Amino acid sequence: MEDIKEKEDMGGYVDQDIDDEAYMASLKERVDLALDEIRNILAMDGGGIDLVEITDDMTAKVRLMGHCAGCMGARMTMSGIVESILQDEVPEIKAVEAIE
Repeated sequence: MEDIKEKEDMGGYVDQDIDDEAYMASLKERVDLALDEIRNILAMDGGGIDLVEITDDMTAKVRLMGHCAGCMGARMTMSGIVESILQDEVPEIKAVEAIE
């Protein structure tokens, strides 16, 4: 059995091995479900968002699409909506970064 230790700063969440394929698949699925809520918000303005990858340091790299891709308010959207919702729904995610 894998040695899994609890981390205090994750609110009771378990520190998993990021090389564990099943854990990473589950993590990506949870992030994608959280992004569904965000997609509904962005779709109202003709935009969208996709998960590109989750890095070893638990940064979710996302791609803004549609009207959001070049929007002047994209930075506010990333910090005010995307990062907030993702970190609430998936506490393992430490940061969110938009890539082109």
